Amino acid sequence: MATIDIVISELRSLFPDWESTVPSKIWPVIEQTAYETAVDELEDFLDKYRTVGKEWGFHPYAPFARRILKNVLYVITDPVLGGLGNLEKGLDMIKAGKADRLVLLTNHLSYADANLLATLLQPTLIAKGFGDDFSVVVGPKVYNQRFKAFSSLQFNSLLIAQSLTVATQEATLSIREIARAAKKVMGDIHEQVKVLLIFPEGGRSRTGNLNRFLPGVIKLIEAAGNAVVVPASIIGGNVLLPINHSTLHYARVDVTVGEPILMSDMHARYGTTDQAKPDIMDHFGRAVAATMPPERRGHYAQENG
Repeated sequence: MATIDIVISELRSLFPDWESTVPSKIWPVIEQTAYETAVDELEDFLDKYRTVGKEWGFHPYAPFARRILKNVLYVITDPVLGGLGNLEKGLDMIKAGKADRLVLLTNHLSYADANLLATLLQPTLIAKGFGDDFSVVVGPKVYNQRFKAFSSLQFNSLLIAQSLTVATQEATLSIREIARAAKKVMGDIHEQVKVLLIFPEGGRSRTGNLNRFLPGVIKLIEAAGNAVVVPASIIGGNVLLPINHSTLHYARVDVTVGEPILMSDMHARYGTTDQAKPDIMDHFGRAVAATMPPERRGHYAQENG
């Protein structure tokens, strides 16, 4: 059985130079959290950390990682939240049987975005009975550094092989392997997911402005059955953890949630053919853009006035 001291030692080994990754005042927060955690929960974390990202599909969260990142992110950010009532509406649709699952679509600026949303939306999810259900579709790059692999255990993650148009590491994968990964993820969404976060731009925006949504993302949304789609935006993740940086910075983070949209309404409006997919994803793009400052709406700026 692992001891708390062993886990803390392993935590330190995850980050060769902890003080270059986070501000110096953060490590005591992590250390205190570890010493207050039951040993069986620490063992659960170690088991999941050693295997996370090794297979396509669903990887469950570790409560220990969730607790640490919650504590760290509330210390290092100044969050401003808006529209949480819209998230509540979407969750209520699931509880009322009007939707099978909730799909959250947002812009993407930083590897910290999913962690920020997992932390800041968690109180609402818990209040509505979905505290263990926050899941995120991720690409292999989320697991290619120890810090990011650790952070992925804050939420349930679904590893998928990205489109070769946006991937940088899966170019050696065969089309068959990419298809196998997609099939596994879509099956896991149907069987194990209730609340799903997708970044439909397909990657982080290098300009900070919204890129056009990928039509292929609709396959993941449709795997959620009669989903309720909730558009949202997150501003400030790229200040907390800039692209090509491994150092966290203090940041203000603004999260704004828009009105829920039933996927069945989208099919009724645009149809179910392949030709309808770009139109539906652009509809969602406009909905996400509407939650963002006008100067950040990018591809959808003109359409939102």
